[in-house]
This record gives sequence, structure tokens and C-alpha cells, in this order.
Amino acid sequence: MATARRRVTEVLLTRSVDIALQPIVSLASGRLAGVEALARFHDGRSPDLWFREAEECGQRRELDELTFAAALALFGSLPESIYLSVNAGPDLLIDHGFQEWLRDSGVPLDRLVIEVTEHAQVPDYAVLNGAIKTLREFGVRFAIDDAGAGYASLNHVIQLRPDIIKIDRALIMDLGEDRARRSLVTALVLLALELGASVTGEGTETADQLQTLATLGVDDVQGYLLATPTTDRKDWQTWAQRHWIDTFPVEPLQALGA
Repeated sequence: MATARRRVTEVLLTRSVDIALQPIVSLASGRLAGVEALARFHDGRSPDLWFREAEECGQRRELDELTFAAALALFGSLPESIYLSVNAGPDLLIDHGFQEWLRDSGVPLDRLVIEVTEHAQVPDYAVLNGAIKTLREFGVRFAIDDAGAGYASLNHVIQLRPDIIKIDRALIMDLGEDRARRSLVTALVLLALELGASVTGEGTETADQLQTLATLGVDDVQGYLLATPTTDRKDWQTWAQRHWIDTFPVEPLQALGA
């Protein structure tokens, strides 16, 4: 524990975190809709491990705030036509100091999406919903990450009424061959329609998955099929000019985009 605390404290003091971006592509237009910001640490260990250690050391909120601020600093490097999606835990979102900092940050909050992960523990939905209401008044939108991964994710969706539902990669695997997975994705699409939300398919890795998601009415896709997360700003600049779906023979997209 002492070693982990030293590691996390050092990162917090030196602010030594990088941000990789991964594109989120519209299935209707084939164009870049947004990017997700993903923390990368200099020792190469996974962000999940870093945040788990920070949780154990009682420094999760501080690490969350550091990576959030690092992500927001990238707005100037992004095309104005797209949104930036950033992960944040409930403890950060309900903090009034954070809310005021975000309000006064000067970034285009109407282009900010905050993702609340399925794995986040929400001790009081009424308090979190109050914070979300405040941030929505600033123009911020909200997404539920890892939807469909378990009961917690569905409870998040029902309780928080997000603007975007991000389908967990576990539901995307074998989507073309597994009728049960297709049924679950269809149910999430229908739920999104009831809520006035859009749906993003995370972890899209094959053209077959892409085509099935398009057929089921999913709005956007994200995954290694399109691009791996990268810290290379030259890549970011080319993404907005690219017609992503031309690369893959996905016929239903034309009908969806008509």
C-alpha cells in the first residue's frame, strides 16, 4: 500500500499523465462525431490498475480530477465540429468546487460529454442527479459507459437518464452470431429512443460487428476497427477529414443516413 501511495502521490505532484484519444464515428454520416479521452501513465501500466490503486489509497478523486483537467486542455487541438468525451466519477461531479472550476474553465462546455462508468459506485442518486442538472445547465452532456455489462449499468441508465448510452464491448463480441446479444443491443436502442438518447457501440473490432450495429439502429461506433487510442496530435487532425465508413462495405449505412 505504501508503494502504491508513493506512486499515486508522485503522479499527482508532477501531473505526469498523458491523454490518448480514440475516435467516435457516426454511422449515419460516416464522419467523426467525437473523441474519447483516455488516461495513459508513463510506466505503461493500465489506467484501471492506476485508478484501483488510487481508490485503495483514498486518492481516486484527486487522480480523477488530474486526468479530467489534462483531457480538457486538449480542446484547442480538436476540430470545432466534434465533442470530447471524458470519464469522471460521482465524487468529482458532486464537488461544488469542481463544478465552479468547470463553469469558469473557458472550454466549450456544449462540446463536452462526461462519461459515468458502469463500475462507479453511486451512494446517492439524488445528489448525483442534482450535480448533473447543474452541469447540464452549463451545456454539458452525459453518457453512461459500459451499458449492458451488469445490473449497475442499467440502474445508472434508469436513474441518470443520459444523453448517450455506450454499449459495453462484451455485448459487441460475437454480435452477428449471438441472438441474445443482438436482443440486448436492440433493447438498449429502444430504451435510448424512450429517453431521447443516442447509442454508441464500444469495442467495435470487426466489419461484421459494424454492420450488425448499423442494422440494429446504433448511432455511433468506437473501437479498434476504426482506430486505436493515440497521443499523436497529427492523427487527431486528420480524423475530421476522413470518411471512415468508406473503408468498410456496410450497405445498411446508406439507408440509415438517407
